[in-house]
Amino acid sequence: QKALLLGIGSVSSGIVQPILAWFSDRYDSRVPSIIGLLVAVLGVSFIGSASSFAQLVMIQVVATAGIGAYHPGAAATAGQLARRRSLGISIFFLAGMAGGVCGNSLSPLLVDHFAGRPVDLVRGLHSLRWLIIPGLVCVAILTWAIRSVPHRAHDSHARHVAMDASERRARWRGLGVVYLGNIIRFTVNMALVSLFIDWADGHVLSREGVTEMTSALSVHSSKLNGILQGSMQVGMGAFGIMLGVMLSHRTERRAMIVVPFLGAGAIMLVPLIGLGSAWGPTMAVGCAILAGAGFGGVIPISISMAQRLVPHHATLATGIVLGGGWVVAASGPALAGIGVAHVGLGTTFVLSGIALSFSGIVSWWLPREILDD
Repeated sequence: QKALLLGIGSVSSGIVQPILAWFSDRYDSRVPSIIGLLVAVLGVSFIGSASSFAQLVMIQVVATAGIGAYHPGAAATAGQLARRRSLGISIFFLAGMAGGVCGNSLSPLLVDHFAGRPVDLVRGLHSLRWLIIPGLVCVAILTWAIRSVPHRAHDSHARHVAMDASERRARWRGLGVVYLGNIIRFTVNMALVSLFIDWADGHVLSREGVTEMTSALSVHSSKLNGILQGSMQVGMGAFGIMLGVMLSHRTERRAMIVVPFLGAGAIMLVPLIGLGSAWGPTMAVGCAILAGAGFGGVIPISISMAQRLVPHHATLATGIVLGGGWVVAASGPALAGIGVAHVGLGTTFVLSGIALSFSGIVSWWLPREILDD
């Protein structure tokens, strides 16, 4: 069930992104982003209202579809407004990671506070409805902020017409390479979400000297897992903004090749951390931060590259490398579950690190001449 929830969220978010991105480019509309954020706010806030697993799946589908609808247009707008496209998208990305960290860290605390003692998880989950208030404020701010911003540069169509057929093919091939790299990054990301949940459960059980989870232990594990998930997002956001500030468009290709190996090494170190170690959570947080840097730090660059490669379809390019990648990444939790069942948690972490390194290898085939121009 855990793998299904994580996976179906990626599919739902990923499928709507290219479709609504095409709509946004075709009609130069910001409506999908605004409606998407509204739907996401309502969906996430009513998770506690689910009385069955089927209802929870439905809420997950609706909420993540809203998240998917929001991102392509918003990311394209961020790139369009910035003087340096990669830096603008990195700032947008950092804001998203900050939200993710807050959500992962604060929502378990909110649920725990309202769950009371003895623990009543249903009552605690109902408290998520309070998130509607700040969510609606954000929808209003977004509507005001992007009401008159076009999604693409005014000369993008003219530049496209001026390209010869061979350059157009090279640019679309380059977009395919970016897409393939993001498939790998996102799949590893989703696998690690599942693996760190298992690691948090294992640590809590090991420290308590028991073999079965109780409601109280589940809350404790949820808090630790929230910190680990948030740590990955810290790495993604911090490294993303650092690369956005430091790199020029001529050096971004090299970062796409090298940075994934940093994350791969950190992921492969996790099995060396003892589940019962008192310092285990601290070391796991460090590995999670570096892992996030490795698979997520270059995502803003990948979005910027996609928009530069296909400037006349900037929103669609964003939807492809984001949403298209997330559709395939839905397999990440299931692959992680299969790995844990057959070769164990530690070996699955190692295999995930090896997989991430391939995202750097495939980036070698990015078109240097076009991207350096």
